[in-house]
Amino acid sequence: MEATPMVTASSGIFFLQPLDCPDKVEQAAANSWQAIKSTVLDPLQIDFERFSQASAHALALTNLAWFAAEGEQRQKSVCVALLYALLLYDLEREGVPGYYDYLCLLRSLDQAHGTAERTLASFATKWRHLTWEAKPRLLALLQDMADARWGKVSHLVMILQREFVLECDTPEDFLDSLEHLRSLVELTKLVIVPSTEGLIPRTLIWTCYMAQELSYAASVWPSAAATTGTAGVGHSDSESAAAA
Repeated sequence: MEATPMVTASSGIFFLQPLDCPDKVEQAAANSWQAIKSTVLDPLQIDFERFSQASAHALALTNLAWFAAEGEQRQKSVCVALLYALLLYDLEREGVPGYYDYLCLLRSLDQAHGTAERTLASFATKWRHLTWEAKPRLLALLQDMADARWGKVSHLVMILQREFVLECDTPEDFLDSLEHLRSLVELTKLVIVPSTEGLIPRTLIWTCYMAQELSYAASVWPSAAATTGTAGVGHSDSESAAAA
């Protein structure tokens, strides 16, 4: 009988089978997050799992900045920890202080060494093993990074194009996967510019491939495809993309 995917304490953003080894980058990020939690957040009674704007986030951001000021390794540790937290939890995006304040701190600390791009590249490479909760958070985070003109986002988009697959095990999986595809398409449109070396031809090939994948998924789950308007997607779309 096929084993059911499970998430363990050491794999908060990845699905692991019972005998799978933990991802080393994710494990290092989780350890950095636990260190930041115990040192900075727990004393202020800040819980990202039950995020509240009434908590002392302004003081936490100040303390994190002071913590990172002790050296480059501390800066990298805070960057990796915050990335992990942003993929593990849903933070308030509308209020202040909240999600964007922590993202601004992450960017200010990351400018010197580019830890965020390398960490996200590792996570994006393992897209298929990310939890269903982490996938939309990763896409939303990259969208915010692209909006802020963060460097190397186009490189991360190319990794996601390579690793992305439509999940067709159930109609629900197909619909969720289709939402992820739509977000990735919007992200691609945002970062693709004439000067982006390699992204335009790769995107053309990827578009043709996705059209074929959608055609197959629509044949497997026609009722789900009908509700999303993907029924009938197939060779005509790939041919029009090739013509463009």
